[in-house]
Amino acid sequence: MKDLTKLHPIDYVKLLYRRRWYVIAVFLLVSIGAAVYAWRKPDVYRSEARIQVEAAPMPQDYVRPSIRTSPEEQIASIRSAVQSRSLLERMIQDFQLFGYGMGEDFSMEAAVRGVSNNIEITTSSRDTFNVAFHASNPQLAQAFTRRMVETLIQSSTSARRSKAVETDQFLEDQLRRTAEKLAEQEEKIKQFKMAHFGRLPDQFDANMRTLNQLDVQLASVENAIGQLHDRRKMAETMARNQQQMMLMTQQLMNSSPDLSDAGIDAPRTDPVLEAKERELEALLLKYTPQYPDVVRLGREIEYLKQKAAREAESASAAEGGGDEAILPSGIDDFAAMPMPDTPNPEIESIENDIRRREKEKASIQRQIQVVQARLNLAPALEQELTALNREYGTLKAQHDNLQAKKFQSQMTTDLETNRTNDTYRVIDEASLPEKPIFPNRIQIVGLGLIAGLVAGIGAAIGRELFDTTLANEEEVTALLKLPVLATISEVPGKGAKKPGRSARLMKSA
Repeated sequence: MKDLTKLHPIDYVKLLYRRRWYVIAVFLLVSIGAAVYAWRKPDVYRSEARIQVEAAPMPQDYVRPSIRTSPEEQIASIRSAVQSRSLLERMIQDFQLFGYGMGEDFSMEAAVRGVSNNIEITTSSRDTFNVAFHASNPQLAQAFTRRMVETLIQSSTSARRSKAVETDQFLEDQLRRTAEKLAEQEEKIKQFKMAHFGRLPDQFDANMRTLNQLDVQLASVENAIGQLHDRRKMAETMARNQQQMMLMTQQLMNSSPDLSDAGIDAPRTDPVLEAKERELEALLLKYTPQYPDVVRLGREIEYLKQKAAREAESASAAEGGGDEAILPSGIDDFAAMPMPDTPNPEIESIENDIRRREKEKASIQRQIQVVQARLNLAPALEQELTALNREYGTLKAQHDNLQAKKFQSQMTTDLETNRTNDTYRVIDEASLPEKPIFPNRIQIVGLGLIAGLVAGIGAAIGRELFDTTLANEEEVTALLKLPVLATISEVPGKGAKKPGRSARLMKSA
């Protein structure tokens, strides 16, 4: 391969001249091919429409749209819709574009690819975009562009409206299910409260107050029972004292004639009175003077004193009458007293009170056990009720959230389905192209001439690079590193064949 980097510009001119037929052949081939391509290429017309994405009729703070809020997102949605196969197939069937742009292939798949390649969507501003279609017929380009714009706007608007309706229906179903779950949870809480009425955590304070009241009542009843037992003991003591007094009186009455004969006076001290006085002193050590038993004993002692005084007066008045005047009065008083074998009404009344108080005490104790059981069960019930209330709160929050979203979705649906709230506005209708945008035949021919000339020069240089013959003395000296002693020029005859370049080179060497 030759080294052409050290050649002089004149050498390049000589090279091109020497390889002129390569330059001419390649130049003509490329130029003619470009001209044929330019004149045989069919015209392509472009129809374009401009569409503006209008802002929402109401601020998003009031009514939030269901989908695609910004113009950029809506334009992106339009771009995606253009690639929809169903849309392209419908347009191809309407305009009978089978085989469009795909040569002899008339299948639907080829038509979809061809039409899709000839649709163009560009953005001219933030809220404005252009829809264009390339066709070999200006009327077809205009009609197809107009129909495509209408279809895209209608499809996008229908998608928004259907999306709003689907969202509203979904929220309605979710709200209904949540409402059913919320009602079930409310019923569970209701049944729980009914089953554990009186033992609920919010009734803890009331149960504590009830327990305190029952403790006070129990203490009062136990105190009353103790007092009744004391009264019964005192009544029994009094009955025994009365019995002893009766026995002593009977003995005195039986032995009084002997005492009179012996000149000894009968005992004048009343043992019953002394017993009652001792009992009164014992009660005063424990109770106040206003205590009922103290008051009663005081009255009995007063009565016995008055009785003793009356007996003393009677004895003084009948001092000369002998024993007959004393005995009848004593016998009558003792006869009025209850005998030991007869039931004591006071003791029976006290025992009845004791039995009644014991029943009251047992009832209070049962109530205390019930209240204590409620209090003991309160922590477990509180934990269970807390779990029920927590689940209820979660469902209530979900229900409120869904209800707010449902209200918002309803307003969005009303806004989207309103025909006056169109999102897209056609600024420029699809134009009827007056001249084709492709091909530019003059430009193609000019580019073909330039390309042919460049390709021809390239072919000449390439041919020279791969040529192994030596053309002049400089190439021989550079390649063989030997000096040229002489050169012999060849003068061929008329009929002689002109020797080749290698023969001339050998002769010169």
